[in-house]
Amino acid sequence: MSLISINIKSILNRRFTVILTILSLAISVALFFGITDINNSARKSFTDSISKTDLIVGEKTGPINLLLYSVFHMGSAINNIKYSAYQDIKRNPQVAWTIPISLGDSYKNHRVVATDKNFFKHYHFQSDKKLSFSKGREFSKIGEVVIGASVAKKLKLKIGDKLNVTHGITGGLEEQVHDHLNFTVVGILNTTATPVDRALYLSLQSMEAIHDPEYTEGKVYEIDQITSFLVGAKSRLFTLFLQRSISQYKNAPLMAVIPGVVLNNLWSIIGQAQTALTIVTYTILIISFFTLVIGIYNQLNERRREMAIFRSQGMSGISILFLLLSESIIMAATSFVCGVLLKIISLNLIKGHLFENFSINMTQTFNFSYTSKIFVVYMFVAFLMGLIPAVKAYRNSVRDGLNINI
Repeated sequence: MSLISINIKSILNRRFTVILTILSLAISVALFFGITDINNSARKSFTDSISKTDLIVGEKTGPINLLLYSVFHMGSAINNIKYSAYQDIKRNPQVAWTIPISLGDSYKNHRVVATDKNFFKHYHFQSDKKLSFSKGREFSKIGEVVIGASVAKKLKLKIGDKLNVTHGITGGLEEQVHDHLNFTVVGILNTTATPVDRALYLSLQSMEAIHDPEYTEGKVYEIDQITSFLVGAKSRLFTLFLQRSISQYKNAPLMAVIPGVVLNNLWSIIGQAQTALTIVTYTILIISFFTLVIGIYNQLNERRREMAIFRSQGMSGISILFLLLSESIIMAATSFVCGVLLKIISLNLIKGHLFENFSINMTQTFNFSYTSKIFVVYMFVAFLMGLIPAVKAYRNSVRDGLNINI
């Protein structure tokens, strides 16, 4: 009978213990790959939220705070920018385009963003992708609103639906609703896997109108202030000069930040927590390996009679060593495959939730190259750990010889 056949029969004979050991290792493998994949996808989704924007401009505040409220719709600005200051910078000969952003209101806990048509024309994400509509069109007058894909799906909104914007960003009380102006949904954006999906968009004039309790249809509004704006330079070579020029603007205390630089700084902060989580995952994986070794090691005394019988049938001590070592390797390989399958199934089950609530786009749940490399390392560690009980079994078999009265 071959060693493989003996291994299989031995494992089946101890199937309950073996299944628990394999399950423990498989869960650890699934956690390791799952957390790694989510971390990588989160970082990619994070950095893909905005592209081809050279500068973000706002009142002087922290660079990260400016990025968070302008792009991710998190937090709030301390002060707004005078619209006249925005127009001055917009006329700078080094500026190719601008996207104004005005915040401060919400609809059922989703941010309302006031902007202009440049938002649909110049906002890029995932390197070179532009915004597009799954249904409808851009807003063209006061009282029209465009909604992100997640907003449409979560709130079950469709073209032609009416809604009222709420003052503030927390949902508030009924008296905080701007019920003097009904908005009509005229457009639904395609999915972007960015914060764009979770917001509503209307014109700057509409933002002025909802804060005017005496609003009447046809009334014309002059824009007084905005929260921040995005800038595209005519050439990337001008970006630093333009940044310095804006920071030295005399009529308002403005600051300009480069999105890519701030994104990297922000990710380095977030990455510390993710590093800690990865360390915990490694720890769980190591503990599971020790569980494998301890499980086999503790059964050696119970299996000494079995080893003596094998010796009486002509099996050498070295064969005993390879028998125990191959048993560890078979269990480790099985647990790895089961862990990868468990990870794929789990991520496919939750990727919709991650996408809809956190804009984490799990585009890939299996990377053959990366998985193969980890498999080689995993099996090498399993081999080293398996040597411990295998050597012990070898020594027992040599000492016991053919004696089965143990």
